Amino acid sequence: MDFSALRYFNQTSAALTMKDLGTGLVKSECIAVIIVMVACYEGFRTEGGGVGVGKATTTTVVASIFLIIAADVLLTALFYSSF
Repeated sequence: MDFSALRYFNQTSAALTMKDLGTGLVKSECIAVIIVMVACYEGFRTEGGGVGVGKATTTTVVASIFLIIAADVLLTALFYSSF
């Protein structure tokens, strides 16, 4: 697009607000907690050797993705709605 890194940085920093940065940090912490909780829960429930580990991993990924999307929707509504 033929513009320099400095111009990109200046335009990006002008567009961002502290609210954007704050909500991003809160969301990332919530996502981390979701992943850790789901992974630990499924890990402790795992049985059946290698096949069980594979199934638990797949379950963890699918459940985490679903919960992350749900949390993102809720947090976005909470942070950006005008109640």
